[in-house]
Amino acid sequence: MESLLRQTYKNITWVIVNDNGDIKGVEIIATEARMAGLDTKVINREISKGVAAAANNGIKDSESELIHIHDDDDTIEPSFYEEVVSYLDAKPHYMGVVTCTNRIDEEIVNNKVFIIDNYKYYHLDGSIYISDLVWKNQFSPISFVYRRCVFDFIDLYDESLPVLEDWDFNLRFAIKYDIGAISKFLANYHWRINSNTGGMTQTVISGSGLHQEYTAVIRNKMLRQDLENGKSGLGLLMSLGRFQQLQVNSIKLVDDKVNASLFLRHFIKKIVHRVRR
Repeated sequence: MESLLRQTYKNITWVIVNDNGDIKGVEIIATEARMAGLDTKVINREISKGVAAAANNGIKDSESELIHIHDDDDTIEPSFYEEVVSYLDAKPHYMGVVTCTNRIDEEIVNNKVFIIDNYKYYHLDGSIYISDLVWKNQFSPISFVYRRCVFDFIDLYDESLPVLEDWDFNLRFAIKYDIGAISKFLANYHWRINSNTGGMTQTVISGSGLHQEYTAVIRNKMLRQDLENGKSGLGLLMSLGRFQQLQVNSIKLVDDKVNASLFLRHFIKKIVHRVRR
């Protein structure tokens, strides 16, 4: 709520999707938002079916020209909406735009959030390349705003995916449309580094094993579609991206070993020098 109320751009409708959480607590926040002048709607889901289903619910039950999935644990800078709306107005050939993203590390102590670190995380410029996106996701949902009309030609978020539904969506989006990038750090991706369980946990922390598992699931899904259709497409690109990823990881591993070897040699020389003295 504070993230939205700080915005310099005011033509906002906030659709809160309460995914089978505490209704009373959500309504208190929604009431505060309305009293502060923010157009606010609440959707209370009786059954939780995951992040993708909640996102789809919010999209279907809203009418805005532009869509932004604002996860409850992330934030945006005050000029975020003003910048992205101006960008899309000036560049109608782009169906979406992302901003650079800060990473904010947090600790939860007695149900209070304490920021312990803040640094540049996703640095983007110009446009998003499909060739980069097939290797790994290039941005988080908090930094991405896109036009509703894209759903005339692509499907909503895949509700069968418990994690990485944003990467799957971004891939399908980029195959159809160009995504621009604003080289300003206007989005904040929050990591609760010590919260692996409980109500304040995040999938990026607690679901790290799922992320690895569903990276393979998504790659395999795309490749199967290519094989079934008898043509080269996104699946082949993602296979090549996987090969590139393995190559980069191998090179990094070699570099790490070389650096470790050089450090060890330097350390041994220092010991020998001291012994000789």
